[in-house]
Amino acid sequence: MDDALWIRALHAGDRDEATARAGTDPARRAALGEAARLFAWDGPGDVPSARGPQVEVLRALRHLASLGAVEPPPASVREDDGAGWRGCAAALSAFARGAPIAPPPALDGEDAALRVTQMCVRGLAALTDGALDAATQHARRASRAAYAEGLRGLEYLAYWLLGRTRRETQNLHAATRIFGALARSAPPAWWPLVDWELALAGGDAQAAQRPLTAPASRWLEAVAHAQAERWDASRAALDALAAHPLPSRFAAERDLLVGGMTGAAARGGRGQVAGALFESAERVGLTPAVWTV
Repeated sequence: MDDALWIRALHAGDRDEATARAGTDPARRAALGEAARLFAWDGPGDVPSARGPQVEVLRALRHLASLGAVEPPPASVREDDGAGWRGCAAALSAFARGAPIAPPPALDGEDAALRVTQMCVRGLAALTDGALDAATQHARRASRAAYAEGLRGLEYLAYWLLGRTRRETQNLHAATRIFGALARSAPPAWWPLVDWELALAGGDAQAAQRPLTAPASRWLEAVAHAQAERWDASRAALDALAAHPLPSRFAAERDLLVGGMTGAAARGGRGQVAGALFESAERVGLTPAVWTV
């Protein structure tokens, strides 16, 4: 029971409670350090390098939220008390890498934080399989459960999943509202992921009420230059975007956009750019980030 209470405090962003329950346990102290980076609160002064299921899932969240600026955790799952969390860590990492995801066989009935994370994993599995209606249902349930349980950290994950499903089902107005709200409320560690999704859904810095981070800022810069027919500047922004390191799934989205625009921009003309981007737009959800060009 103490372990479940510590996990709840960790994912609810309750620094004092999580720190008190962590005590001197090396794995818990390591998890506190990861949570501090992810949720923007002070962590322990001396963070050990111990591994454990909570460390792995928090590192997986940081890897996803930062679009790969953090090394993902090992994908292996061991049959022990932390297998549920390790399975979630492996699934989050697999999504970022564009690999297949195995949904959890059953939702955990005791640990609310694990249950919400497993709901998100089920949604990601459905999303990668193209089962968009099922993905939407899982995303809705996860976002409602995270809010009801007061798991503020996992709300970011659940609402990102809901926004992603809205974008992939071409409900771009809803996706923009969700990502705009996340861009204004989520800690900076989440900005690369949220900003990218916001840009592809058609949002910009005005929706975020702050400057957007890379790679979203580089894509919107390329779009703005193309609209003004500043082709050299647009190509420079596209080159910077193409060189930006990303996990495989997000790199594939980026490459579709860059590839569609680069050839047409070399020939000049807004009509040629828009025409060349048609296939890219279809494959990333008919995003207004393409069609404004």
